[in-house]
Amino acid sequence: SGTRGAWLALALGMGILFFLWILLLRKQSAKNLLRASLFAFVVLLAVFFACILAWNAQLLPSNIFWERYQYAWTELHAFENQRFAFWPVALKAWNQSPLFGYGLESFIHLYDTYYNPSFLKAIPETVFFDRAHNVFLEFLTASGLAGLLAYLAVFVSAFAMLFLAWRKNHSTTPIILIGLLAAYLVQTMFIFDITATWLLLFFLLGFIHIHFKEIDSSSREIAKPSFTSFLPLPLPISRGVLTAAILSVAAFTSLEANQGIAQAHMTIAKGHHLRHALKPVLAFDQFAEACSYGSSSIRLGACAQGIQQLAQDPFQRFYSPDIQKERTLRLEQVTSQFKNDLAEHLHMQEVLYYIELANAYRNLYFHTMNAEYLAQEEHALQQAMRINPRFPQFDNLTK
Repeated sequence: SGTRGAWLALALGMGILFFLWILLLRKQSAKNLLRASLFAFVVLLAVFFACILAWNAQLLPSNIFWERYQYAWTELHAFENQRFAFWPVALKAWNQSPLFGYGLESFIHLYDTYYNPSFLKAIPETVFFDRAHNVFLEFLTASGLAGLLAYLAVFVSAFAMLFLAWRKNHSTTPIILIGLLAAYLVQTMFIFDITATWLLLFFLLGFIHIHFKEIDSSSREIAKPSFTSFLPLPLPISRGVLTAAILSVAAFTSLEANQGIAQAHMTIAKGHHLRHALKPVLAFDQFAEACSYGSSSIRLGACAQGIQQLAQDPFQRFYSPDIQKERTLRLEQVTSQFKNDLAEHLHMQEVLYYIELANAYRNLYFHTMNAEYLAQEEHALQQAMRINPRFPQFDNLTK
């Protein structure tokens, strides 16, 4: 996303940090800090205007950073961005199920259901959103108000713990961590979390809990038995063994849960590599293999990518008749598999999947001139129209 959300979060997080620093530190140091903060603000403002003048005078080289920076201000000022266009979808859907939402990974179905042609002003017709790109809206649609409040309660408790830690020793570390958490919350207004960001957040929350929790005075006098105390090992070693066991179980569980997804992505990537290495037949096999993985959700997504690579192959006009025949055979196989999977898993049906299926049938028609494929294409588009007939891809069918 060009890190625009991260830069905005950094700026607001720094602002909150300095505000709290001035507000909460003791009076004797607040005066000096205020002077230092004003000086830093003036310097940053001068650098900011110097960069703007240099950019307008074309003294700075053109690069993606400055372009993204300009886009960020333009989009925030005019409120024009693809995210802003479909966020009302999340709010409209939430109004229909306000308390508990629709479940995890449900936004793509909400996007299909509530899509409106007015989105075309900001969103290309070939773009489909399976996420709200806003963590708060993600929780609203996935788990309703109950889920969002539970998510926010985690941060409220962390802020409360940090504030109590500051009152205890007036350290600057809790204030810095409050600013960091605030920056994180700002950034999540424009993105969605992935495994890497979740891990960073959990480690940060764990750090806050371990280092700043309030210890009951009575617990210091009477040591309560813990799980590690029953192990026939010294306490530090027992904790190390328990930590290693927990991390091992977590790593194994994560590996098992993501094995199918990883294999599917690696298979598609291997197909790309083989095709560019001028080994198209082997590449076709890899794209077709994407339809053979794990659970229905993984298989459907990977199979859709495999079909897309076979149907929209940019090198197909250079293939010999034998290679073209092999490609057509693989496309027929994966298209048939994809169609059967969609029919068997009603909860996984998406407009995008049917459009990919229709494109595959049209491609097969062009290479075989079999009119039955045209009928299959129209049937696939009609199946998609059952979900929502307002997508622009269906205009020719309704005229």
